[in-house]
Amino acid sequence: MSEKKTAFDIIQEERRKLVEIIIENLDKKGIEWFKEWSSLCTPHNGINGTEYHGGNKLKLGTIALLNDYKDPRWATFKQIADKGYKLNKGAKGVVCEHWRFSKTIEEINAETGEIEKKNVPLRSPSVSYFKVFNFTEVEGAPAFEIPERIKDEKIQEVIRNLEKSSKCLIEYANQDRACYIPSKDVILLPNQDLFTNDLALASTLLHEMAHSTGHKERLDRDLTGEFGSPNYAREELRAEISSMFLQNQLNLPVTDRQFENNQEYIRSWISILDKDPNEIYRASSDAEDIANFIVKEYKGIEQTVELEKSIKEKEPQIQVVDILALKKEKEQEKELEMNDD
Repeated sequence: MSEKKTAFDIIQEERRKLVEIIIENLDKKGIEWFKEWSSLCTPHNGINGTEYHGGNKLKLGTIALLNDYKDPRWATFKQIADKGYKLNKGAKGVVCEHWRFSKTIEEINAETGEIEKKNVPLRSPSVSYFKVFNFTEVEGAPAFEIPERIKDEKIQEVIRNLEKSSKCLIEYANQDRACYIPSKDVILLPNQDLFTNDLALASTLLHEMAHSTGHKERLDRDLTGEFGSPNYAREELRAEISSMFLQNQLNLPVTDRQFENNQEYIRSWISILDKDPNEIYRASSDAEDIANFIVKEYKGIEQTVELEKSIKEKEPQIQVVDILALKKEKEQEKELEMNDD
């Protein structure tokens, strides 16, 4: 009689399955696989709206891509049933994982005598799992409306805001490669007219900005790896996954861009994933931190720009009002003069 599998055993098996899918797609399509993934909407819970994170986010997006799901909503069987929706016969659930690193305890405050709750770290993390189903397999739920992607005329504005939000210098030069130089904390890009289109520039800029977050004064990652080394491959994997997340979050359409997409590059990713299936989950978690860092700075700039636009739009109206008031005042003065006469 075989031993019952623990939650940890099941999670490890699921991770290996996901890595096998990713390796197969990287081997066949190279970086194109990431482009296909980032064209999808962010996987989220269709009942409460919560977005899935890290490895769960990557896994659900991958399964959606393989099954041609156009709906990014997922939910557990119980959530679907509680809403009165019906799950299609034969629908297959996807195993997601949930880790706990702390627990809530109650303590009596020595000064007030009141019971207070606080989180304390667990000696060792605990893991559980749950299954979710895509809403493509659900009957009775309202149809999903695909968010509108940013139109061409706004891409330049996105690029300008990204440049303003960058924590390091960005330089354009007459060259055919893009890179981030940690020692100088500078991003070097080809001149803008060397890119096939604005989307290609935006995508490349996001990739290099992702690298720049590894600076010791930001997210502090190891950026010392040379091309072909495991450290280099790990960092590139994080930059590419985060740029994929970012294109999705910023509603940017997916397009070709300049990228060093040679076989040695892809093989380095496959090698580290094959040796350690957990690496894709670590990479996804780091990639999400990178994306959140960049989006936070970007949104701050975007709000500032919108505020400046709003002020400029109001300025002419204020001038018009002042002119009209002055004109009315002059007319009243003239009328009084006539009355005096």
